[in-house]
Amino acid sequence: MRFNNAVFGVLIALFSVAVWVYSGTFPEMPGQSYGPSLFPRLIAAGLFLCGIGLVLDGIRTAATQGLVDFDPWTSDRERVINVLLIPIALLCYIGLSDRIGFLPLTWVLLSALLWRFGARPIWALIIAAITTVFVHILFYQFLHVPLPWGVLEQYAW
Repeated sequence: MRFNNAVFGVLIALFSVAVWVYSGTFPEMPGQSYGPSLFPRLIAAGLFLCGIGLVLDGIRTAATQGLVDFDPWTSDRERVINVLLIPIALLCYIGLSDRIGFLPLTWVLLSALLWRFGARPIWALIIAAITTVFVHILFYQFLHVPLPWGVLEQYAW
């Protein structure tokens, strides 16, 4: 799927306006002629100019390209399902991780995704287990990011 540059240009320009407006709510710094809103507003101005440039380029190429061009794979139901499974898995993790916990939920989600994407079931389970434990150790032990324990709370280390 390919979007015309005008589509992303409008989105970037709208985002930059939101950043500009929101940064105006930052408190002023007493005794200084500039405050914490200066750099976000400079970045917002640059983003706005980039967005306008993309819109102009999109208008220039609109005669040869539509707003959205769909690739051939988008008509294949199985491929579309595969693409949609990633955000669905992320939403499941966001909604269920506090109750179920990082370790069991991530293992189940990774196993299901690996199996769906072509791994043999036993390898999907093994790779998902190794990956889940590795990511947990990396985040929990080394980066000190608290991950939800959920049903394994009594076994937390």
